[in-house]
Amino acid sequence: STPTLLSPLAGGAAGGNGSGSTANRGVGGRGGGAIQISTRGQLTLNGSILVTGGGGGPGLRGDGTSGSGAGGGAGGAVLLEGVVVTYGASAQLDVRGGGGGAGACYDGSDDPSDDGRQGQDGYLAAPSARPAGGVACGSSGIGVYTAGPGGQGAGDSALNGQAGTDADNAGGGGGGAGCVATRSTNRAAPVSLPNLTTVRATDAPIAD
Repeated sequence: STPTLLSPLAGGAAGGNGSGSTANRGVGGRGGGAIQISTRGQLTLNGSILVTGGGGGPGLRGDGTSGSGAGGGAGGAVLLEGVVVTYGASAQLDVRGGGGGAGACYDGSDDPSDDGRQGQDGYLAAPSARPAGGVACGSSGIGVYTAGPGGQGAGDSALNGQAGTDADNAGGGGGGAGCVATRSTNRAAPVSLPNLTTVRATDAPIAD
């Protein structure tokens, strides 16, 4: 039967917003997009397809209050179809999730260093590395309200994002990995997926 993976084709989910007032809470990172390339002949990929999740927004300080960090967006989806699907030496596929944003701490002063830091966008992380979570308050997280750093996004061999650190203003969790699917009628040779990160990937035959 025809494989149902990535049918319908959809991008990754956005990260959840942090807690706190609208002005202070972190805004969830955007989910990665979705792309499908299909041909009746041979498909050779020589370029890069990057559909990574965005980093979660940081919690911000406020007038006597502060907010928590937001979750990173999930990676997107890539579907490649052809009689034969091959990859050139420069081919890159990246569906990593974004890092979670850090929460804000508050020590009673209007100090910019009390703001959390945004999680890293998936495509900005080094190849095969997990996108970093945001840092909280110079990594101390100490104040009237404590703050937690964000979790790492999915990457390398990790399919799920890392949870953010719990605190008065917790860090957001990292975004999960997306999916890469290859469908071909000729599978005489194994398909090697040149991902920047080893994530959900499959090679499925097209039904006759």
